Amino acid sequence: MDTDTSLSAICDISVPHIRSLISNEDLRRKLDVPVATLSYDRLSFGSTTFPSTMNSAVLHGDVLNAFPLDEPSSSKREELANVVFMTPPAPDQGSTSLRRWKLNILVGVQPAPLIVSQSRMKRIAAIIGLHADPEDVHDLDLISLGGAPTEVGPSWLDLTVDPWCTQPSRVYTSKYAFKTSPGSTDHIDVANTLLPVTEPGFALGDIPVQNLKQVLSILFVVKEQLWLRGMILGAGFQHGYASNEATRTSSGADIKTTQEAVDREAAKALFESLLNNTYVPTRLRATYEILGDGRTGIRISFPLEGHVTLVEVTLDLQCPTGMRVTVDGDRIEALEEVVRRGGLLALLNAMKMRSFKT
Repeated sequence: MDTDTSLSAICDISVPHIRSLISNEDLRRKLDVPVATLSYDRLSFGSTTFPSTMNSAVLHGDVLNAFPLDEPSSSKREELANVVFMTPPAPDQGSTSLRRWKLNILVGVQPAPLIVSQSRMKRIAAIIGLHADPEDVHDLDLISLGGAPTEVGPSWLDLTVDPWCTQPSRVYTSKYAFKTSPGSTDHIDVANTLLPVTEPGFALGDIPVQNLKQVLSILFVVKEQLWLRGMILGAGFQHGYASNEATRTSSGADIKTTQEAVDREAAKALFESLLNNTYVPTRLRATYEILGDGRTGIRISFPLEGHVTLVEVTLDLQCPTGMRVTVDGDRIEALEEVVRRGGLLALLNAMKMRSFKT
């Protein structure tokens, strides 16, 4: 079976077209495409040598199936998974350096190391046979971007939103507007609030690897972090409140203060719409929370039809779209496709416009 043909069958964009896009370095940066590089580079003599982990059970879950290939390619990959790349030779007496394989992952328009959470950093360290003590963390080239030591430093979420921040944020917000119904000119202003986390964040440096199994296991962990990063940045979250949060609408019109007199006819119409259950809100607030129960995902709560609706979006490689969406505990497959195509903002829009089926 042709690999490109089989993969293109489940993609909106053909694999050859994707390859042509990401082969252009400038375009790849503009699209914020993560780049993983495996290289065989020089290592300064006297640097830490990492323990062999050839026989360690480093695979977390079904890692091989997380990166689908056609049957012949998949079988070949399983066959090669445990093969050692190339053992760095012992330095000769006159040698001043040796070499090792290393994996490097860069993200962003101006490529920078990926920010990972502390728990994922520990999983990566375990994959290559390191313990989570300060000396090993230093050897792994995992560096905090928090600047000078502080009592409470920035979390991985702080550093994901702004890699150079030095202080934790109490809240993250974003704003946008969508139509109240298809074809309507009326809009609802949506104010999104993302709750902070306290788990530290680190910049992922060069990772020493010895075989394909380690590379795939590390990419499996990195995939979780990249998925969260894409969801968060795709929703436009920024530190703190926007300067116009309390004074402007998305269309730029000034909001009347409570001290201003309200037109009596408008007040009467508002009262009647509330009594007749025909009132259409012009503003919606949604609260987002990073799941902390071992799952990779985000919980969203917002008012809908008189009660608070809870939506969970989680990374689930067993689902066709790679994610699972539940509304008040019930899985809604149609919304999974909405999130895959349009992210978290499209999800809220679909919920309000009733463009899903239970």
